[in-house]
Amino acid sequence: MGKKLTEDVKLYKSLKYFYHALFLGAIIDVPERSEHRMHILSDIILNLHKSVLALLKGLKDEERRSAYGADYELWERRMRELTCLRDGWSLPHYEMSGELEKLQNKVFEALDATRRLMMRYVELVKDAEKP
Repeated sequence: MGKKLTEDVKLYKSLKYFYHALFLGAIIDVPERSEHRMHILSDIILNLHKSVLALLKGLKDEERRSAYGADYELWERRMRELTCLRDGWSLPHYEMSGELEKLQNKVFEALDATRRLMMRYVELVKDAEKP
């Protein structure tokens, strides 16, 4: 029998990052053109990325695709879009300019893609628990 879901260290670590991203999304109620909003969006992106990487750690790309299938492809596409926006707007350095609303929408799409991939991981762990 495989590991129990309640004892899964990868899932626990992933959830910590995911919940922090959700928390940041909940407190983002600051003026739209505020520098603080840009910081918060940047931190949400970082935490979503860390959340999934906690689950994927140690897996080669083909293993990721095999285990997670379409959910991995969706997450990868959403994160690639965010990476392009981040790189184009120097988001890591908090010097964003451009369409903040577009970035915010992409962040929420990435949030959903991260959630889907995490749910797929839970399914895999549950399947491993079955006799």
